[in-house]
Amino acid sequence: MKEKASIGSLMNSDAGWWIITCTNPGCGRRIASDLKKFAERWGADASSDVIRDNLECVCGHRCVELTDPDYAGSDVGWDPFPGEASSSPRPNWSRLSCPAGTRS
Repeated sequence: MKEKASIGSLMNSDAGWWIITCTNPGCGRRIASDLKKFAERWGADASSDVIRDNLECVCGHRCVELTDPDYAGSDVGWDPFPGEASSSPRPNWSRLSCPAGTRS
């Protein structure tokens, strides 16, 4: 099986930020993150699987997926980080957390 990218390599992607989505089919909450706080917690060399496996959504589900933002075209580039000027709305941005005591 192919090894997952490190947190640090994801932080250095072209977009510079990632969408973290709860994988509970009845939820789908999403947050935007530059992944910096996760690199501080687990280290930039840690597998990005620690994020996928350890974040807990406010719905109680404990598994997320990471996706990069949309590329909006050569005239625009990557979608801006939510909160910055954006032409597209971002519904369901919400809070996901890592439970206290979770360590990897």
